[in-house]
Amino acid sequence: YKSYFASVMATIMKGYEAEVEPVKRALFAEALRKAAAGTTLGRGAPAAGSGAPGAAATKEDDDSGRRRGLDVLDLGCGALPHARLLLGGSSSVSDSSSSSSSSSSSSPSSLTPIRSLIGVDSNAFMFPFAEDAAREAGFAVLGPLAKEKEEEEQQGGTPKPTARFIQASAASPASLASSGIPDESVDLVLCTLLLCSVPDPSQTIAAAAAALRPGGVVAFVEHTFDPDPSHRLMRATQRVLDPLQQLLADGCHLTRDPVPLFEEAGRGREGEGQLPLLRLSKVERFCVEGGGFIAPHVAGLAVKL
Repeated sequence: YKSYFASVMATIMKGYEAEVEPVKRALFAEALRKAAAGTTLGRGAPAAGSGAPGAAATKEDDDSGRRRGLDVLDLGCGALPHARLLLGGSSSVSDSSSSSSSSSSSSPSSLTPIRSLIGVDSNAFMFPFAEDAAREAGFAVLGPLAKEKEEEEQQGGTPKPTARFIQASAASPASLASSGIPDESVDLVLCTLLLCSVPDPSQTIAAAAAALRPGGVVAFVEHTFDPDPSHRLMRATQRVLDPLQQLLADGCHLTRDPVPLFEEAGRGREGEGQLPLLRLSKVERFCVEGGGFIAPHVAGLAVKL
């Protein structure tokens, strides 16, 4: 039954993914550029203006202090519908790096491609679809026993980015850490159609922030409560249907808006004399054509300081 349900959902979501693909493509490319610039500077000194302590150089760095590749965490990965967009954005990062270094006398850009992807979802029956999508996109899919040692798969002499999938909850920083994802271990966290359905979206945002290295980025794409007060019919429909939506769609809410939650995450530590944990750097609201009562959407980026 679960396999059949997953297959049906993957089919239903194809039309939706086609509508949001332009937004995702641009957002992921920008997120990868920001993550590469934010988490690869120095590796022993803080990024300029961030005030965040830099991590010591590790075996993950090359001799120049540049990271060999970005580590991406996809929370609520589902069938991984945007796998190819990730590597497409990664390629654009590499291409922009090459073009900028060839047109300038300065040192080569620190922007780097994706090295690894970890997909997290509480529904493991989605993983066969996610693995297929990862392979088609160009990832080398690792088995469940390859958590510590990520073997590089060669194709034409070029290491392929790796992908592995973990059944886990992103309900809190503790639940994510207990699943084998340490704090400050990734450069980019993706939240797509996740914050609408988790028990406490603030805790999930905190989990994403905890997993990020300083300078890392959260990229989110979510359907949302219609923010325009003049859209009275849409807002009333969303309120009326919200309980039914939660019942039929695995806890999905129609009246949530993640933007205030990201803003709260940024204000969370100021009272203690510390820097905010996250800073919103981009918010883009749009509507998905044919989306009905889930048409209002928001996409954005938040940077860990």
